[in-house]
Amino acid sequence: MGSRANNDNLVVSVLQATENEEEAVPKTPPIRPQSKRRKVAVETETLQAVRIPTIPSVTNIEAMEQGNFPKLSIDVRVHRSLSTDSNLYSPTSSPRSRRESFLATPQLRTAIFHHEDCLKHRSISTHQEAPERVSAIFRKLRGLEVDSGGFLSESVHIRNDVPCATRAMLEYAHSRKYVDFVYNLHQKMNSSDSGTAVPFTPRVQRQLGRAVKDEKRCDTFFSSSTLKAALRGAGAVTKAIDTVVNGTYKNAFVAVRPPGHHAGLNGLLQNATSCGFCIFNNVAIGAKHALTKHSKKIQRVAIVDIDVHHGNGTEEIVKQKFCDPDSIFFASIHLYDSTSHLENGKKNSFEFYPGSGKFSDTAKNVLNIPITPLWKKPRRSKRGISALSTSTNPDFETYSEDNMGASGFRKQVTETLVPALKGFKPDIILISAGFDTGKDDIGCCKWEAGASCSGMDLQPEDYEWTTVQINDIAKSCGALVVSVLEGGYGKYTRVGKKVSISRESFASNVCAHIHGLTL
Repeated sequence: MGSRANNDNLVVSVLQATENEEEAVPKTPPIRPQSKRRKVAVETETLQAVRIPTIPSVTNIEAMEQGNFPKLSIDVRVHRSLSTDSNLYSPTSSPRSRRESFLATPQLRTAIFHHEDCLKHRSISTHQEAPERVSAIFRKLRGLEVDSGGFLSESVHIRNDVPCATRAMLEYAHSRKYVDFVYNLHQKMNSSDSGTAVPFTPRVQRQLGRAVKDEKRCDTFFSSSTLKAALRGAGAVTKAIDTVVNGTYKNAFVAVRPPGHHAGLNGLLQNATSCGFCIFNNVAIGAKHALTKHSKKIQRVAIVDIDVHHGNGTEEIVKQKFCDPDSIFFASIHLYDSTSHLENGKKNSFEFYPGSGKFSDTAKNVLNIPITPLWKKPRRSKRGISALSTSTNPDFETYSEDNMGASGFRKQVTETLVPALKGFKPDIILISAGFDTGKDDIGCCKWEAGASCSGMDLQPEDYEWTTVQINDIAKSCGALVVSVLEGGYGKYTRVGKKVSISRESFASNVCAHIHGLTL
């Protein structure tokens, strides 16, 4: 999650959606040709808004969670093919055979966990981390469901029966002092009944006895409904882990907010300038829950963070809250840029939030994989390299396109992340799934002279490919997979003087990730 002032006029709740409402979304730009990457065409249509589905059969679900599965006489394996001239979500097998396969073996399905309370957490009206993020995902899923002839209803099951995390669960990752602080702030917010969101980071700083930032520059907010949303988010992760460990589903995706990977032991890290939109660290809580509740089945947990920002909160918790390094592995692949150099005769300092994640800590099983932002690629003119030179920019000499953009991301996944995961041999992999690595996403943009420059350029096929790589490792290790939504916001659009956020690219990236989970 980035920390940057933004304009957002699309704060729309899923609860406000009706079956008859339609929303026109902009067309996804054509996918650029790649010689060595699988190309997938994503069709975009006018999508129909949809309510989050209710649970079809709680009795059957409860029976499965207790281990009472239908007896199987055959081993069903579902194969799907993707090509540039077919829909991303169109399987090759007939609808009847797919439906029969999934009905006969519910363990083949991917669960999506969500709760409407997560939509009630509020920031300021122009904020990019808004309820519309989640509603956009479900609108996109609804559109893909129609396009694919019911494929998603067979391979994906949406669940909204998620509990609130308990205080004991919160203390898996956070100090008791911080948990008490959040609860006390919640009580103050409800007693005042103002209905407005207040800056969160300055209050955490004050509680920790640190210098307090200007509230006008704060990017993380707390409202009267934030605590319940955060508790549902952490509770949804633990519920997803329970159902996957018990064999109810093949894997799961948790679509909740606020995000969590920047929340450290005491909320705000020592050198951090922002809480990064986070309250509680959902993935860290889930990791400790898996090791505690399911200790007979889960002895080794891997957390893989693919958000564009370093998972600094998760790293701190992994180092301080997990006593046995052999039980936990944390990897974060993210943009890193923290420079101070002369440009046009002036000292120019820049730090891409949170400014950490340059070095790994092998003794603690922490692997950081920094990616060079695309904005560090030398700008060229007729005279040659004009904006950068080795004398003014110390990073110029280490500049390499091999560690930039989608190609650099894939290379690091293949050559660094995959071997490390295989060596650790996890029992479960938790994905901190951030989608702000998407091309032109608000979260990965650097702003200069009123214009933005994107630091990453991932497309839907990159997210599906990454998910498949992680799934393949899980299969080779006999591990389970649960993915949790972190960042990703969409792109700024302008119509005349009106600036808003289009969530289409974000939703497409999330759905490509979900499709990768179903394969």
